[in-house]
Amino acid sequence: DRRVLVVDLRNHGGSEHRATMSYPEMAADLARCLDRALGAEGEERERCVLLGHSMGAKVAMAAALGAGGGRLAARVASLVCLDMAPAAYSRVDGSLWDQNQQLLEALCALPLGELGDRREADAALVNLSGCELDAGLRAFALSNLEHAGDAAGGGMRWRSNIRAIGAALPQIAGFDLGQGEEAPASAALGASLVGRPAGTNAALRPFARGDALFVGGGESRYVRAKHLREIEALFPRFAVQTIPGVGHWMHAEAPDETIRVVRAFLDRDEAE
Repeated sequence: DRRVLVVDLRNHGGSEHRATMSYPEMAADLARCLDRALGAEGEERERCVLLGHSMGAKVAMAAALGAGGGRLAARVASLVCLDMAPAAYSRVDGSLWDQNQQLLEALCALPLGELGDRREADAALVNLSGCELDAGLRAFALSNLEHAGDAAGGGMRWRSNIRAIGAALPQIAGFDLGQGEEAPASAALGASLVGRPAGTNAALRPFARGDALFVGGGESRYVRAKHLREIEALFPRFAVQTIPGVGHWMHAEAPDETIRVVRAFLDRDEAE
């Protein structure tokens, strides 16, 4: 009973390949996509709910906060962030970010020209030094492989721009909206943040016009108590919910429960 737009971010799926992929850049990409899909003209522009998982959740947050020129912020009615906080992660913070970095490094090391299919690619992935990755996560990543074709000399190739994604991992792990890698995103906000001086980007504002739901996996460590202060600074109308027994890939591990949680959030106005 809702119109759903499923978006491939830059360097993913069928979208264009670019050398860089900062969060302001991807927020601007999303704004252009929605302008084409929903219309860009007039005061009564259709509003939307942004839902993202992991890096996609950070893109949704950045767009709602006004990053990428702020063109999308006014049309965001509410926000759903699956297993991600507006925070910087590292290989040593206990968040399991190390697994993401390990996966990208292994994928970039695959000998694509020597592989005949995804089964061989999976075996090569397992055999790579230090690669101890979940079978489901490996299968998800390798779904981006396709046959290169005889004209390319055989072997396999990536649909996604794996090398650009790998090169951008430091930016993806962070949440830099203009404040720099080491500072929290709230440091980039303008003077509208009560009790704080003007930040480095006057276009950015806390997302106070709508609700924001942060859904964490019970077996994941991406949304933690230490993130709540920054979440509140950026998204004052927030709620946090946990789905027990699932990890970071909650929509793959427990799709029905994830949909139930999201639907309950979307239906909250009708229930009030």
